Amino acid sequence: MTLDLQVATRNKVNSKANYVSTYLQTLLSNYFEKKVVRFTPYKTWTAQIKKEIDKLQQQLQDSKFRIVFCFSHGIISAGIDTTFPVDGGGVRYVRQDLFVARFNSDTGALTEVSSVDSFRTDYTVQEITDKAQKLSELDKIAFQLKSELASFY
Repeated sequence: MTLDLQVATRNKVNSKANYVSTYLQTLLSNYFEKKVVRFTPYKTWTAQIKKEIDKLQQQLQDSKFRIVFCFSHGIISAGIDTTFPVDGGGVRYVRQDLFVARFNSDTGALTEVSSVDSFRTDYTVQEITDKAQKLSELDKIAFQLKSELASFY
């Protein structure tokens, strides 16, 4: 698996997350203080908004992405993910989570719409390589300091 592919995939996932964040913020702003969560054995969208969410999910699926919503403790969050091939025939999973909105846990009414999340889409291989090298150096320094202080603790 090449770092080039990892960086390119992360940038694509983040770009898609930026698009979805803006889309959801615009969509949900129209439903402020209206019921958006249906209480079934599993919480889900109400029928009025589900059609729009289904369109978004189909659009993402067509471009090999997936979005999964989570309704928990009055918070709606989402995870956008995709996979990419790695050496040896396997795949790697890449995900970006985002906060979508808050809802009233008793009524299902939308109480807050998130601000638009903005994830970086311009990572470079050199930047990631440099950060990995710096982290390795800092790990060595931390190990050395812990060793020197071990007899005092």
